[in-house]
Amino acid sequence: MADYTRVIEQLPGAPVVSMAMALTCRGLIWRVKGETEKAVTDYTRVIEQLPGAPVMQVAMALNFRAVLWGQKREVEKEMADYTRVIEQLPGAPVEQVAAALRNRGVIWGQKQETEKELADYTRVIEQLPGAPVEQVAAALNNRGFTWSQKGETEKALADYTRVIEQLPGAPVEQVAAALRNRGVIWGQKGETEKELADYTDVIEQLPGAPVEEVAMALANRGWASYARNDFTAFLADTEVAVSKLPSLDSAAFNLGLALLAGGRDAEALQAYRNAAEQFPQSIETAGLADLEEAKKNWLSDERAQPVIQLLQSLKE
Repeated sequence: MADYTRVIEQLPGAPVVSMAMALTCRGLIWRVKGETEKAVTDYTRVIEQLPGAPVMQVAMALNFRAVLWGQKREVEKEMADYTRVIEQLPGAPVEQVAAALRNRGVIWGQKQETEKELADYTRVIEQLPGAPVEQVAAALNNRGFTWSQKGETEKALADYTRVIEQLPGAPVEQVAAALRNRGVIWGQKGETEKELADYTDVIEQLPGAPVEEVAMALANRGWASYARNDFTAFLADTEVAVSKLPSLDSAAFNLGLALLAGGRDAEALQAYRNAAEQFPQSIETAGLADLEEAKKNWLSDERAQPVIQLLQSLKE
């Protein structure tokens, strides 16, 4: 921080390139320190108050400032900065344009402007030669998820498959996400073997996969096993998922259900208590709803009632 500040404030005649880089880097440090306003000020100096600043630094500052606007819920300012990088900054580096397009696509999605969202992802994927593979992979995953929400299942599968099989160098976290999301779609289509295979690839065949992705794949594989009445596999995968990612609310409630399915009612009651106390907002959707479904199949009302009464008593 001190060295960047010397360049910015105490070095008359410093080259504009050095000044722009020092401001951008100091802005990053302010951001890490939680000094958002100071970071915005430094980025703004690069963008607005430094004639001759290299386009690379201006693009970076715009993208960084946009992220801060988003954190401050200044969505229109966030959108404007990304748009400047995309449309109003001739010569902006392709990696900065790709990042801006993908991030703007996310905002369009939040605003329910689905066609604009898809268009931005598609520009990264199809119309931006030289876009970094990590940005292309992320845009494919985002577009696949949006296709899925629109009910365009085949298009979603195609995008996830491109990440998994046709994008050399795709980051492992993007491949893991694509496999997990493709597994969900296979499950929706009744293709259980393909669903289980994709989850298993994340769990066992993808070195370096983020623990969050592995845990969610385990939880999903466990649920797929439950749907096949394989309660032993359901419990095994769910226990590991909970141990890997204690913050995964669905797995926490599923642990109770899996123990109940295995006839371990006392342990199930304690697991449900733990889940409900940690995730009271999910009691209805992740706890009670699944118990009601189980009552239609294998769970007697007599065994269900203690758990239902416990969850009802712990609801917010």
